[in-house]
Amino acid sequence: MSTSTFIHFKYLWLIADEARARTEQFAERRTPGDFGQGLVAVVFAVAAAEAYINEVSHLVKQDTHLYPDTPLVDFGAQMTHAVANKMSIEGKYLLASKLLAQPFQKGKKPFQDLVNVVAARNFLLHQIPVPSEAIAHLEQVGIATKRATFRNYLEEDEPMGSQVDALSNPTVARWACDTAANIIVAVMDMFPPYASASVGLLRFGFPPEA
Repeated sequence: MSTSTFIHFKYLWLIADEARARTEQFAERRTPGDFGQGLVAVVFAVAAAEAYINEVSHLVKQDTHLYPDTPLVDFGAQMTHAVANKMSIEGKYLLASKLLAQPFQKGKKPFQDLVNVVAARNFLLHQIPVPSEAIAHLEQVGIATKRATFRNYLEEDEPMGSQVDALSNPTVARWACDTAANIIVAVMDMFPPYASASVGLLRFGFPPEA
Protein backbone atom coordinates (compact mmCIF):
# COMPACT_ATOMS: atom_id res chain seq x y z
CA MET A 1 0.00 0.00 0.00
CA SER A 2 1.41 3.38 -1.00
CA THR A 3 1.50 6.31 1.39
CA SER A 4 1.79 10.04 0.78
CA THR A 5 3.78 12.53 2.82
CA PHE A 6 2.89 16.20 2.88
CA ILE A 7 4.93 19.21 3.84
CA HIS A 8 2.25 20.84 5.90
CA PHE A 9 0.95 24.14 4.51
CA LYS A 10 1.20 25.81 7.93
CA TYR A 11 4.96 25.23 8.00
CA LEU A 12 5.39 26.80 4.58
CA TRP A 13 3.23 29.76 5.58
CA LEU A 14 5.29 30.27 8.75
CA ILE A 15 8.46 30.42 6.66
CA ALA A 16 6.81 33.16 4.61
CA ASP A 17 5.70 35.00 7.74
CA GLU A 18 9.14 34.80 9.32
CA ALA A 19 10.60 36.29 6.15
CA ARG A 20 7.96 39.02 6.32
CA ALA A 21 8.93 39.82 9.92
CA ARG A 22 12.63 40.06 9.04
CA THR A 23 11.84 42.38 6.13
CA GLU A 24 9.89 44.67 8.45
CA GLN A 25 12.71 44.64 11.02
CA PHE A 26 15.24 45.75 8.42
CA ALA A 27 12.92 48.54 7.29
CA GLU A 28 12.41 49.79 10.87
CA ARG A 29 16.17 49.97 11.46
CA ARG A 30 16.60 51.88 8.21
CA THR A 31 19.89 50.10 7.65
CA PRO A 32 20.96 47.83 4.80
CA GLY A 33 19.71 44.31 5.32
CA ASP A 34 18.64 41.18 3.57
CA PHE A 35 15.72 42.69 1.68
CA GLY A 36 15.64 39.48 -0.33
CA GLN A 37 13.57 38.16 2.57
CA GLY A 38 10.61 39.96 1.03
CA LEU A 39 11.00 37.79 -2.04
CA VAL A 40 11.18 34.70 0.17
CA ALA A 41 7.83 35.69 1.64
CA VAL A 42 6.24 35.84 -1.82
CA VAL A 43 7.58 32.45 -2.89
CA PHE A 44 6.66 30.61 0.29
CA ALA A 45 3.25 32.27 0.68
CA VAL A 46 2.29 30.88 -2.73
CA ALA A 47 3.81 27.52 -1.81
CA ALA A 48 1.63 27.46 1.32
CA ALA A 49 -1.52 28.28 -0.64
CA GLU A 50 -0.85 25.46 -3.08
CA ALA A 51 0.10 23.02 -0.32
CA TYR A 52 -3.22 23.64 1.44
CA ILE A 53 -5.43 23.06 -1.59
CA ASN A 54 -3.48 19.92 -2.50
CA GLU A 55 -3.55 18.59 1.04
CA VAL A 56 -7.23 19.21 1.69
CA SER A 57 -8.11 17.64 -1.67
CA HIS A 58 -6.28 14.47 -0.68
CA LEU A 59 -7.88 14.34 2.78
CA VAL A 60 -11.40 14.78 1.44
CA LYS A 61 -10.81 12.02 -1.12
CA GLN A 62 -9.30 9.78 1.55
CA ASP A 63 -12.28 10.21 3.89
CA THR A 64 -15.18 10.00 1.40
CA HIS A 65 -16.37 6.77 3.05
CA LEU A 66 -17.35 8.96 6.02
CA TYR A 67 -19.84 11.01 4.01
CA PRO A 68 -21.20 8.96 1.09
CA ASP A 69 -23.81 10.50 -1.22
CA THR A 70 -22.70 14.06 -0.43
CA PRO A 71 -21.10 16.76 -2.59
CA LEU A 72 -17.76 16.08 -0.89
CA VAL A 73 -17.45 12.79 -2.80
CA ASP A 74 -17.41 14.73 -6.07
CA PHE A 75 -15.10 17.31 -4.50
CA GLY A 76 -12.56 14.65 -3.59
CA ALA A 77 -12.69 13.03 -7.02
CA GLN A 78 -12.46 16.22 -9.07
CA MET A 79 -9.91 17.98 -6.90
CA THR A 80 -7.48 15.06 -6.69
CA HIS A 81 -7.79 14.75 -10.48
CA ALA A 82 -6.96 18.47 -10.80
CA VAL A 83 -3.94 18.08 -8.52
CA ALA A 84 -2.69 15.02 -10.41
CA ASN A 85 -3.03 16.86 -13.71
CA LYS A 86 -1.11 19.87 -12.40
CA MET A 87 -3.91 22.40 -12.74
CA SER A 88 -2.79 25.93 -11.93
CA ILE A 89 -3.04 27.13 -8.34
CA GLU A 90 -5.69 29.66 -9.30
CA GLY A 91 -7.60 27.00 -11.22
CA LYS A 92 -7.64 24.65 -8.25
CA TYR A 93 -8.98 27.31 -5.90
CA LEU A 94 -11.61 28.35 -8.40
CA LEU A 95 -12.69 24.74 -8.93
CA ALA A 96 -12.77 24.05 -5.19
CA SER A 97 -15.00 27.04 -4.54
CA LYS A 98 -17.40 25.96 -7.30
CA LEU A 99 -17.57 22.38 -5.99
CA LEU A 100 -18.34 23.78 -2.53
CA ALA A 101 -21.13 25.91 -4.07
CA GLN A 102 -19.51 29.21 -3.09
CA PRO A 103 -17.59 30.23 -6.21
CA PHE A 104 -14.95 32.92 -6.00
CA GLN A 105 -15.54 35.94 -8.19
CA LYS A 106 -12.79 36.72 -10.65
CA GLY A 107 -11.44 40.23 -10.25
CA LYS A 108 -12.45 40.47 -6.59
CA LYS A 109 -10.77 39.65 -3.29
CA PRO A 110 -9.61 37.20 -2.14
CA PHE A 111 -9.30 35.45 -5.50
CA GLN A 112 -7.79 38.38 -7.43
CA ASP A 113 -5.08 38.83 -4.80
CA LEU A 114 -4.22 35.15 -5.26
CA VAL A 115 -3.94 35.68 -9.01
CA ASN A 116 -1.63 38.64 -8.43
CA VAL A 117 0.64 36.96 -5.88
CA VAL A 118 0.98 33.88 -8.09
CA ALA A 119 1.96 36.18 -10.95
CA ALA A 120 4.59 37.78 -8.70
CA ARG A 121 5.93 34.36 -7.71
CA ASN A 122 6.05 33.27 -11.34
CA PHE A 123 7.88 36.45 -12.27
CA LEU A 124 10.55 35.69 -9.68
CA LEU A 125 10.97 32.01 -10.58
CA HIS A 126 10.60 32.17 -14.35
CA GLN A 127 12.59 35.25 -15.25
CA ILE A 128 12.52 36.58 -18.81
CA PRO A 129 13.96 39.95 -19.94
CA VAL A 130 10.51 41.48 -20.37
CA PRO A 131 8.76 43.71 -17.82
CA SER A 132 5.83 42.11 -16.01
CA GLU A 133 2.46 43.84 -16.29
CA ALA A 134 1.47 42.19 -13.01
CA ILE A 135 4.37 43.83 -11.14
CA ALA A 136 3.66 47.16 -12.81
CA HIS A 137 0.09 46.89 -11.50
CA LEU A 138 1.35 46.20 -7.97
CA GLU A 139 3.47 49.34 -8.24
CA GLN A 140 0.47 51.36 -9.33
CA VAL A 141 -1.70 50.22 -6.42
CA GLY A 142 1.03 50.89 -3.84
CA ILE A 143 1.99 47.32 -2.94
CA ALA A 144 5.27 47.06 -4.83
CA THR A 145 7.64 50.02 -4.54
CA LYS A 146 6.96 52.52 -7.31
CA ARG A 147 10.25 53.06 -9.08
CA ALA A 148 11.53 56.47 -10.17
CA THR A 149 11.67 57.14 -13.91
CA PHE A 150 14.12 58.78 -16.27
CA ARG A 151 13.92 60.02 -19.87
CA ASN A 152 15.56 57.54 -22.20
CA TYR A 153 17.14 58.24 -25.58
CA LEU A 154 13.71 57.93 -27.21
CA GLU A 155 12.44 60.69 -24.92
CA GLU A 156 10.22 58.22 -23.13
CA ASP A 157 9.80 57.78 -19.38
CA GLU A 158 11.47 54.54 -18.30
CA PRO A 159 11.49 53.08 -14.76
CA MET A 160 14.83 52.92 -12.96
CA GLY A 161 15.95 49.66 -11.42
CA SER A 162 14.54 46.17 -11.55
CA GLN A 163 11.02 44.99 -10.87
CA VAL A 164 12.65 42.51 -8.49
CA ASP A 165 13.71 45.51 -6.39
CA ALA A 166 10.13 46.77 -6.52
CA LEU A 167 8.97 43.55 -4.84
CA SER A 168 11.64 43.67 -2.12
CA ASN A 169 9.73 45.60 0.52
CA PRO A 170 7.74 44.95 3.72
CA THR A 171 4.41 45.86 2.14
CA VAL A 172 4.76 43.15 -0.50
CA ALA A 173 5.86 40.62 2.11
CA ARG A 174 2.85 41.27 4.36
CA TRP A 175 0.44 41.36 1.41
CA ALA A 176 1.75 37.99 0.19
CA CYS A 177 1.31 36.37 3.62
CA ASP A 178 -2.15 37.89 4.09
CA THR A 179 -3.21 36.83 0.60
CA ALA A 180 -2.26 33.21 1.20
CA ALA A 181 -3.94 33.17 4.63
CA ASN A 182 -7.11 34.82 3.31
CA ILE A 183 -7.63 32.45 0.38
CA ILE A 184 -6.89 29.41 2.54
CA VAL A 185 -9.32 30.49 5.27
CA ALA A 186 -11.96 31.33 2.65
CA VAL A 187 -11.93 27.72 1.44
CA MET A 188 -11.78 26.37 4.99
CA ASP A 189 -14.98 28.25 5.76
CA MET A 190 -16.76 26.71 2.74
CA PHE A 191 -16.66 23.15 4.07
CA PRO A 192 -19.90 21.85 5.57
CA PRO A 193 -20.07 20.81 9.24
CA TYR A 194 -20.10 17.11 8.35
CA ALA A 195 -16.62 17.27 6.79
CA SER A 196 -14.25 14.83 8.45
CA ALA A 197 -12.19 15.65 11.52
CA SER A 198 -8.98 15.47 9.50
CA VAL A 199 -10.22 18.33 7.31
CA GLY A 200 -11.14 20.30 10.42
CA LEU A 201 -7.69 19.76 11.91
CA LEU A 202 -6.17 21.74 9.06
CA ARG A 203 -8.00 24.76 10.43
CA PHE A 204 -6.68 24.33 13.95
CA GLY A 205 -4.31 27.19 14.82
CA PHE A 206 -4.44 28.84 11.41
CA PRO A 207 -3.71 31.56 10.90
CA PRO A 208 -1.64 31.82 14.08
CA GLU A 209 -2.40 34.71 16.41
CA ALA A 210 0.05 37.58 16.25
